[in-house]
Amino acid sequence: MSTAGQKSINYRTNCTGKALETVNSHQDEAEITMFGANFCPFVQRVWVALEHKKIPYRYVECDPYKKPKELLDLNPKGLVPALKLSNGRSLAESTVIMEYLEEAYSPPNTSDGQHPLLLPPLSDPYGRARTRLQVDQINRTFVPAFYRFLQAQVCAEAGLE
Repeated sequence: MSTAGQKSINYRTNCTGKALETVNSHQDEAEITMFGANFCPFVQRVWVALEHKKIPYRYVECDPYKKPKELLDLNPKGLVPALKLSNGRSLAESTVIMEYLEEAYSPPNTSDGQHPLLLPPLSDPYGRARTRLQVDQINRTFVPAFYRFLQAQVCAEAGLE
C-alpha cells in the first residue's frame, strides 16, 4: 500500500485483547464461516450481530489488501465481510448479511428461542421502521467517522500524519 516516495503503511492484521479472545473461541467448524478484517467497521457490525444472536460461526481473519483465494472464491471483489454458508452458498455486504441473519435465525425459522432479534418483531412494523432509521443515521454519520478514525491511527503509526 505505498506509492513512489511514500512510506509503507502498517496496519494490524490480527485482533488483540477481547476481540482476540472472541476470535479464538470461534475457530471450530460451524454452519457459517465469516471472513473479516479486524479494523473494518462493516465486519464489526456483522460480528456484533452474530454474537448478539448467539449464532455459531467460525471466524477467519483476512488481510483485505492481500486477498486470500478462499475469500476471492466467495466474493470476487475480495471485500469483507463475507459469509460462507454450509450449503456452499456465500453472502457479502454487511447490511445484506445482517438481514439474512435476522431472517434465517429468528422465528418462525428457528424454534429454539436461542437467537434474540435484531429488529422489533414483525408485529411492530413502525418499531422496525424506526430502528431502520436509526441504523441509517449510524451508517451516514458514525461509520464514516469511525473509519476515518481508524485510518488516522494507521497513518499516525506509520508516520504519515
